Amino acid sequence: MLCKPHRKDRVLILCEERSESRRGLHKMRRIPLVIRGEKVMVADGSRSSTHSLYAVGKANEISLEPRDGELYVQVDLVMNPKRRVKGFIEIYDDKGRLLIRAKYEKLKLRLSMGNPRYGRFVELVARFLNIPYKNVNWRAHTARDIISS
Repeated sequence: MLCKPHRKDRVLILCEERSESRRGLHKMRRIPLVIRGEKVMVADGSRSSTHSLYAVGKANEISLEPRDGELYVQVDLVMNPKRRVKGFIEIYDDKGRLLIRAKYEKLKLRLSMGNPRYGRFVELVARFLNIPYKNVNWRAHTARDIISS
C-alpha cells in the first residue's frame, strides 16, 4: 500500500520516497520536513519500510512525535519523461490537520485547498529545497477552504 501522511494515536506519520520507473522515465520524490518558527529542517524519526510508487527505489514511513507550535510538511514531486516536474506541498499542524495544499506545476505555486495565510510557509519550503518558481497564486477559494478563520 502506498504511504499517505496520517495521524496514528499520538504519532504523526509522514512519507519519504525516492523511486523511478523501470526504464527511468518517471521519477518520484517525497520529502518530509518540519517547520519550527521560521526554520525548516528534514524530519527525523523512526522509520519503517513501505512500498514505493515505482518499481526501482525505496520508501519509508517516518513516525514523529508532534510538538506544539510545529508544522509538518509533505512534499510530493514527480518528474515525467520531458523532465517537467509537478507535485504538491502539504502543510499539517501538530494535530495532523491539513492547513494548506499547494500545487506546483510549470514553475508556479498555486493554492489547491486550505487557508491562503499559510502560503508564506509553502514559499519558505520551496526556497529551502531550491525549487524554482516564478509565480504564486494564494487567492482563496471559499468552497475549498478546510479551516475557517
